[in-house]
This record gives sequence, C-alpha cells and structure tokens, in this order.
Amino acid sequence: MSNFNNKNYNGLVSYVKKNIIMYKSQYGFREAHFTGLALMELIKDITSNLDTINHSIFIKKLCQQYGVRGVASSWIKYYLTNRKQFVVYDDICSDYRTM
Repeated sequence: MSNFNNKNYNGLVSYVKKNIIMYKSQYGFREAHFTGLALMELIKDITSNLDTINHSIFIKKLCQQYGVRGVASSWIKYYLTNRKQFVVYDDICSDYRTM
C-alpha cells in the first residue's frame, strides 16, 4: 500500500472521472462529496414518494427490516401521521386534506 502514492491516486481518480465509471451517488472518496449529501438525497427520495406508499407498511419495514428504532422511529411515525396537503393551481389554493 505504501507504493500507492498521490500520483497513483490522482491518476486513478482522473481515469474514473474521465470514463464516468463512478455511480453519481458515490459519496465516499470523492472531492466535494460527503455522506451528509447522501443522507439528504435519500431523504429527498423518500419524501418525494411518501404519498404513493402505504405508510404503515413503510414504517413496519423500516423498523423490522432496517432496524430503525427509538427517536428515529418515533420521528418518522409522527411525521407520517395526520399529514395534510393542499394543491395550488393558477394561484388558487384547494382546502387542506388529511392524507
């Protein structure tokens, strides 16, 4: 490993960038990318699809299959309970509806 110096590392990174072989959501080992960005992307993906899934199944899966517990589990359950939504179209707002 000691032979793998900055020149080799930079060459490898350059090759990967040039040939676009790194997954766009790969955050480790990339300049200006950090795991916080990965978490934000995950949250964005989940929240953008919340209205299309069964919330009780989603919560059960998070808790049983992915080990989400404690404060995180409580926060998700609270967030998904009694959600309200409205639509704005042509500057006209609909009434709030419970989702």
